[in-house]
Amino acid sequence: MKIQIQGKCLPLEWKPAIYLGQFFLILILLWPGDKVFGQCSIDGYSYLGSFEGHHYYLSNYGTNPSLAYGDATAAGGYLASINSAAENAWLSPLVPGYITIGLSDLAVEGTFEWHSGEPLTFTDWWPGEPNNLGDEDYTVTNFGGLGKWNDVPDWVTPQFIVEFEDSDGDGTMDVCDQCPDDPFKTEPGICGCGNEDTDSDCDGVADCNDICPGGDDTVDANGDNIPDCSQLLNYDAYSDDWKCGKNKIMVCHNDNNPHTICINKNALPAHFNHGDQIGPCTSCGNAIKVKDIHEDVEGDHDHSLEDQASEAMKIVPNPVSDNAEIWLEGLNAPGIVSLLDLNGKVHWQTKFSAGQNIIRLDGSLLDRAAGTYLIRLVSENNIITKYLVITE
Repeated sequence: MKIQIQGKCLPLEWKPAIYLGQFFLILILLWPGDKVFGQCSIDGYSYLGSFEGHHYYLSNYGTNPSLAYGDATAAGGYLASINSAAENAWLSPLVPGYITIGLSDLAVEGTFEWHSGEPLTFTDWWPGEPNNLGDEDYTVTNFGGLGKWNDVPDWVTPQFIVEFEDSDGDGTMDVCDQCPDDPFKTEPGICGCGNEDTDSDCDGVADCNDICPGGDDTVDANGDNIPDCSQLLNYDAYSDDWKCGKNKIMVCHNDNNPHTICINKNALPAHFNHGDQIGPCTSCGNAIKVKDIHEDVEGDHDHSLEDQASEAMKIVPNPVSDNAEIWLEGLNAPGIVSLLDLNGKVHWQTKFSAGQNIIRLDGSLLDRAAGTYLIRLVSENNIITKYLVITE
């Protein structure tokens, strides 16, 4: 077993930790199977452990309780709140002697409040305490007995316990977690907090940056740093790997069941304008099923499905210089609409509900450099990508 303490990894079977308190000696044994997790190294503090999703640190120095309040806040937490007999029994043996906790009646004499703002639902005062002997506005634990509390004045200088929250319950406390509201990530990664760094079509480009969902964004045969799958180019500019016969090329047909078809090069503009992507479909797992390539030798492919996709999402007006609307029709599942540039950067994103008919793009959203952008709709049953031209 290994245990991590302040960034150092120590092998152990059991490790004794002896603390000399003011009134007694405590011996703690960390037996095999004990776990320390979710912590990060914080200068001036030692990790104690976690209880019910909260993490606790002990200061490596003593100071006046009033200063401990400020130091705890500066560290990103608050002086510990003890809200149950179970929490008190867990925490009190972990600390040496009497230690400042976050309970004070400084605001109103006799009315004790937690530093965290939580309601006071549990106390464990030493008999006869609190007594405010000598203007005692702060609280320590382990005074006179394990887990017993006493009010103390501000001139004492004990160590103190800082408590840290783990808002998303991922085992990493917020002060260490770059994504404190995302239970699946502790750092932004490629797609940022709240977005999975997934690559549903296995083309090596994360979904959040994917211009051609279900297509290969990595192919750039003409070297313009824009995925060829998203561009209507001269036939000779496309990769030979995408060509499926004389004057024919593969496209990823984006209907409700995306699949690769082989079409005559003269049919490219029609397919492209209907939302098909140039090149074969790509997939992994159950993301997109790729059907066998079939030929459309004369460019006579039935466009009825593309027409349906075209009707499902329209951008009006397009081109646009001010306000625009995205018209949705026949979408019986919720989804996401995104505005991307041609490099795949997401500039805006919104969710829509099943049966929603209109998404409005106001002037502030469209107040960006003139040029060609992409509007991408992804739902359970549809993947539709269309160009949006923003003018001066």
